[in-house]
Amino acid sequence: MRVLALTILLAAALAPAASAQVLAPPFDGTYSLSDIGTPAGVPSQLGGLTLKQGTTDRLLIGGGANGADGALYEIGVIRDGGGHITGFSGTAVRVADAAFNDGGVTYGPGGVLFLARWPSNQLGQTKPGSAITDKIIDLGPLGVASSLASVLFVPPGQPGAGSLKMASYSGGQWYDAAVAPDGAGTYNVTNVTPIPGSTLPGGPEGFVYVNVGSPQFTGPSMLVSEYQADSVAAYSVNANGDPVIASRRTFISGLDGAEGAFFDPVTGDFLFSTFGGGSRVIVISGFARPVPSPAPGKTVNALPVSGTVKVKLPGSNRFVVLSAGQQLPVGTTVDTTKGRVTLVAAADTSGGSAQADFYDGIFKIGQTRGSKPTTTLKLVEKLSCGKGRASAAAKKKKKRKLWGDGSGRFRTGGSYSSATVRGTRWMVQDSCTSTLTKVARGSVTVRDLVKKKNAIVRAGKQYVAKRKR
Repeated sequence: MRVLALTILLAAALAPAASAQVLAPPFDGTYSLSDIGTPAGVPSQLGGLTLKQGTTDRLLIGGGANGADGALYEIGVIRDGGGHITGFSGTAVRVADAAFNDGGVTYGPGGVLFLARWPSNQLGQTKPGSAITDKIIDLGPLGVASSLASVLFVPPGQPGAGSLKMASYSGGQWYDAAVAPDGAGTYNVTNVTPIPGSTLPGGPEGFVYVNVGSPQFTGPSMLVSEYQADSVAAYSVNANGDPVIASRRTFISGLDGAEGAFFDPVTGDFLFSTFGGGSRVIVISGFARPVPSPAPGKTVNALPVSGTVKVKLPGSNRFVVLSAGQQLPVGTTVDTTKGRVTLVAAADTSGGSAQADFYDGIFKIGQTRGSKPTTTLKLVEKLSCGKGRASAAAKKKKKRKLWGDGSGRFRTGGSYSSATVRGTRWMVQDSCTSTLTKVARGSVTVRDLVKKKNAIVRAGKQYVAKRKR
């Protein structure tokens, strides 16, 4: 027995050390990692995870991932004084079927839970309160490579907001898509478009978009759990919310089967699960806290995109530089003559949002009342339209304009007309005698305030509203 025990001890001493979870530079100086262990009652292996909608203390997580008997489990979480998740409370309870669940578990429109199903290359949907998979979509006929591993709707305030993004394992194929109601409380997947330039390496699973203002991220970015590479990678994303592959940086290494991914809406912490390595849940702290949702008739969220954007709050007499992810009250004046800003506004009283970029002008934010408010942007840059010496007049502003690019209930207003968007890129320009509306993409509804009539202006066209003679 002594010889046997000595042999076992010697073998253990000579075995390679277990891989350690390591934050990579430069992230290691800003972020901290905590392994909160395995949720009791959830069978291995773990799949994707997210907070139960409408709660901050209940976690939903896939168990028995990739298997026909896979299911979705609910377990309580413990938070410390700062709101950070530090552990689990009680034993998980099985709440819904989730056969073949994988890295993607996310809420979509209507409170429907969308789940990636691997290796069956399917998308499952579970309606609120349901304990079954209410709809299953085969993705092969839609052009998705086998097999879907993760899904996520791009959150408000990020490029491509509202789009459905999907990734396949293990080839890393990346897709942009949309959804449309099917009349049964679930959704059809439409407009599936492969993005070849965004094919992800490392065996992608769950992915998330990084909160604006987070340290070491200089622009719109995402994190991807890489199962094959045993890592989490950071990427910059383009204007459509698709990853820029050449920008890849290792965020965490030394994992064992990185799987799910989600951001905690309370603290901004990043949580991910592992498929292997003891089926663990890891918490990364240090990210910027998420900006609260815009309140109908009260606030909009503003995110500087490029250049310098300045704002003048109601009651103030001076402009200050807009900070990342700042929430602005209605009545704020925004100067984008030297920058570009993304505005996220309430689209309805149920929590929906609208998003568009604005640039090359100065405007004041307003919003109409009702269950479906329209966000208004009134051009307010001063014009010099009086008579005077030609040399003096030449130095003063004779025109003002504003470009917009996006969709949702936005209306830009000049002196003689206003333009309500229908998903487009457009420009409104005021002069002393007219308002010009020019459409570069999509279409807008122009309201001629002088003639008191509407006109639809489509891409490549323009409309001029003139003052009364």
